[in-house]
Amino acid sequence: MKIRRGYILLGGILIVLSFFLTKFVFVSEEKKISRVIEVGEKALEAKYLDGCMKILSYNYSDEYGLSYLQVKKFLERFFQEFQKIDIEKEILNIEVKEKDARVSMNLIIIVTLQEQRGYFIGSHAKPELIQIDLEKVRTNWLVKRVEWPKNLYYQ
Repeated sequence: MKIRRGYILLGGILIVLSFFLTKFVFVSEEKKISRVIEVGEKALEAKYLDGCMKILSYNYSDEYGLSYLQVKKFLERFFQEFQKIDIEKEILNIEVKEKDARVSMNLIIIVTLQEQRGYFIGSHAKPELIQIDLEKVRTNWLVKRVEWPKNLYYQ
């Protein structure tokens, strides 16, 4: 009887361990990067600043000269200005090269300002192509650069 319980307990532990390994350890880099993009999307929509900053590299820089701290200040103002943020994305390609990766995706950001909705980035007629560069820090992927559209607008 005790031996049978031992085998059942051991079997249960092996099942839990195999689930953990397949869910978290043996995940492709592309899947990990997709999760980072998803976490960023959900954090932006929820206006959750800490969630947004968690996926951003301290080495962040872009063609507008924004750094990690400047992005944080921008997001604080952005979240205060708009009542609602909706994001629609389509990941087109994820390219992984050792400790660097690039994501190409179509993006539409719709914001609400004083009860009026408008496109902030892209539109349903013409989504914007966005390039996101990521770097691998230990086991995590972090956004280190975003190629934004040249004309951000609200209409």
